[in-house]
Amino acid sequence: MHPNVARQMWARFEPIHAVTYFTPEARAAYEEVGLRGYWRGYFAGRWAPLGPVDAPIEAACVRHGHEAPAVACECGIHAGRTLEAWEHYLRVGAEGRVFGRVLLWGATVEGEHGWRAACARPVEIFVPAAVTEAVEGLEAYGVPVRLPFREAAPA
Repeated sequence: MHPNVARQMWARFEPIHAVTYFTPEARAAYEEVGLRGYWRGYFAGRWAPLGPVDAPIEAACVRHGHEAPAVACECGIHAGRTLEAWEHYLRVGAEGRVFGRVLLWGATVEGEHGWRAACARPVEIFVPAAVTEAVEGLEAYGVPVRLPFREAAPA
């Protein structure tokens, strides 16, 4: 994970922790559901504000059959440092591409424009105005889907 993203997540979620696991009420609630001892409640409380965890998206190299990502291959789940790094995708085949913010983990290969990883989880999905294909299934990821602003046609 890029240090800036990690720092932003810490700044956003750290204030929640005092309410989540340092109060006597929180400790009693953890014990009531079977989370005995400080550390079990601590980790459950730490993760709970982030919501439910689904299975991650896992990379596979269909071209060569090895584990992804590999240094000598282009396989893996790609994530750019900035959206500008992916401008070529907006010019070629933009009608079928969506973009998003993701959390990456597992084996990771860093490149000039970003990273390729073994596992990822979308955090937010952006749908460019050029997308013409159906996007109804994107809400299945359980993250915000940002549709483009389209002006209404004049009457």
